[in-house]
Amino acid sequence: STLPTIFFEMGFQYVESIFLNPGTVLFLVVEAFLGVAVIEEYFKRQAMQRAAWNHVEFNYRFDAIVYSVTSALGFATFENILYVFSNGFVNGIVRALTAVPGHFFDGVFMGFFYAKSKEAQVLNKKNKLVDAKINVLDIVNIFNDKLKDKIDARRFVVYLSFKLFF
Repeated sequence: STLPTIFFEMGFQYVESIFLNPGTVLFLVVEAFLGVAVIEEYFKRQAMQRAAWNHVEFNYRFDAIVYSVTSALGFATFENILYVFSNGFVNGIVRALTAVPGHFFDGVFMGFFYAKSKEAQVLNKKNKLVDAKINVLDIVNIFNDKLKDKIDARRFVVYLSFKLFF
């Protein structure tokens, strides 16, 4: 999932730089939400869905979390190897302490909502796969904002609790 992500992120950055002035707040917001979160989470989900959605062993809610975390950490591993080669070992250490746990938790939440989607399919309910995508993108963007100190921890916990239980 990392190689197509790189390709699409580079294409997005090229098109974005045509329409928006790099360095502006709008550029950074569009880059963070559309250029990173949407593309990365889409391809991580695609890898997981191709491997697991129709698999006979995908029959428990926890399976979705395991598959999703596996996809997310595989992505993070390859991404960090590329970062180390291009930005040095220290950058790899920093990312190992920030981005890898971020990918892990994104994978847990994606798996949670992915399990709800699978359950809805099995029970012939309204497909919740779109909800799973949107909820994970929300969480990714909140995590990115939290790292930038734009929201406080209490808001993050309240929002996350709301997303998980409703």
